[in-house]
Amino acid sequence: MQIMKFAVGGLVAALAAVAVNAAGHNAVDPDINDVATLRINAMQNAGAGMGILANIARGNAEYDAVTVALALRTIQGTALALRGLTPEGSNANPRSNALDTIWADPAGFSATIATFIDTTTGFVRAVPTDVDGVRAAMGQIGQSCQACHKTYRKPM
Repeated sequence: MQIMKFAVGGLVAALAAVAVNAAGHNAVDPDINDVATLRINAMQNAGAGMGILANIARGNAEYDAVTVALALRTIQGTALALRGLTPEGSNANPRSNALDTIWADPAGFSATIATFIDTTTGFVRAVPTDVDGVRAAMGQIGQSCQACHKTYRKPM
């Protein structure tokens, strides 16, 4: 019964973090006809997932395997969706931070996304079992994120 309480608590915490992100000042109303808007929301969800992991890594939240797994799946979902969320011509939205380098260097972008997918999938398949594992996952996923942002995203 105690395990179930923690699992439900972790699920509620993960969903609350994503909901808070969606309601935040940077949230963009989803528009299924605007791929850039969908891409922005997907990236914000990945950021929320990283935020959950960061809170655990910093000791601001207790380690919970279900919460960690949900955060990792959220990040992985963004990784898996990125190719479909970056079609040619989808950079017209002024809120998009995507650089034209994505379309000028499709092979490089594809390779970077493949690394992001592989990294997140590895941690989804083998969810870290403690805080040190969460820190290691964050480090590797963060490196993957930065590799893409450095080349394919406008400076923030």
